[in-house]
Amino acid sequence: AAGQLAPACDVVVAGGSLASLAAAITAANVSSTHVVCFLEPTDWPGGQLTASAVPAVDFGPQNKIPANLPASFVEMLFGLFPGATNPGDCWVSTKCFRPELVLHGWIFPTLSRLQNLKVFLNTVVIASNRSQDGSIAAIRAVQRTPISGSRPWDELLSAQIADWYSLVPSQHFTKEELVFTGFRVAIEATEFGDVLGTSGLPYGLGYETPTEMARTYSGCGQPATVPFYLES
Repeated sequence: AAGQLAPACDVVVAGGSLASLAAAITAANVSSTHVVCFLEPTDWPGGQLTASAVPAVDFGPQNKIPANLPASFVEMLFGLFPGATNPGDCWVSTKCFRPELVLHGWIFPTLSRLQNLKVFLNTVVIASNRSQDGSIAAIRAVQRTPISGSRPWDELLSAQIADWYSLVPSQHFTKEELVFTGFRVAIEATEFGDVLGTSGLPYGLGYETPTEMARTYSGCGQPATVPFYLES
């Protein structure tokens, strides 16, 4: 039903990124009495951990030390992959792995174990409303349910992304509108800034322009990463 009131929650995490997964797990671990609603745009949560054929997390000399990492991340990284996982001898990404190993070996089991964490897969934010004091008071989202026999992932993301944000049923999905209200905290951790962009709150983009500095570091910038794999 359109506009269905979502289950009550204390924290709403609007996700899609690895940061959103970390925020949802951390928030749920803070207190078992707090209900956390985790909105994930795909059916494959994890962000950078699961977004490419062979995910490679950025590890320098210091941030690969277990003492400098969240406990749950250490559990995943060194529990699932206790041995050598750096066949290319990389100095930045010293842990490489197949995404389904993390997804089914750690992410889904962890999300299922947290009874106060409600996960909404295939769900994106389409609108957000603010109260008189300026805080986020309500979040509207659309949740997609794949139609039996459809293969939406056979299409490029650019060809189907507009369908994700539409309430109109399509050849791939049935749709349901969910309305989240009554929460105390809303965490913006989407890839596209869905909550900020629909709430009217001010925000800044983290990129350089030639007028910001006397010089820019275009020679070593990382504006985009295009992963690929080769099969022989």
